Amino acid sequence: MKYLYLLAFFFSTSNLESGCKKTNNLIIWDQHYQLTDDAFKSKEPAYLNTLAESFIGLRVEYEYRDTLVFDVLCTMDKSKSWMIENSIYVLKHEKGHFDIGEIYARILRKSIFSVKKSIKPANFKIIDSLYYDIGKKMLDEQRKYDTATTIPARNREAQSAWNLSIQKRLDSLDGYKRNKSEKLRLKR
Repeated sequence: MKYLYLLAFFFSTSNLESGCKKTNNLIIWDQHYQLTDDAFKSKEPAYLNTLAESFIGLRVEYEYRDTLVFDVLCTMDKSKSWMIENSIYVLKHEKGHFDIGEIYARILRKSIFSVKKSIKPANFKIIDSLYYDIGKKMLDEQRKYDTATTIPARNREAQSAWNLSIQKRLDSLDGYKRNKSEKLRLKR
């Protein structure tokens, strides 16, 4: 099975990595999951002037036998996420990052469904291309989210507006949320 994993470093440059293994440190996005300080296990770097950093990623697993079987996950890596200030405001802000990641996981699922007839068993470049293009858009939006909600510091009005926008977008992509019980199968 092939694995791809896009990692988002907020407040720094983006990094792309493939071949990530599952660990106990990954939290898979769930609409009912509420972030707590337990999700932030890494020590904060001394060189950053921020209150927290969530390590959010998109993970794609797929294989092709007689059908294409794929799974798209939005995850948060606890071992690479850190928080200086444990407050409701900071936790909600970081949950916004996690939710933005889930928006892009749903967009990726939708995109894979839309090109399923073009995917050939020996050539998964279409999925790889969608993954990287959508991942880059997610990283751009994560930066915009931080800029809008943290400059000036703790812009609560902008945070409220983003929270509403994020929820509306999640709702509009509800048909593409992850089915936990089975991977998605596309028959040709």
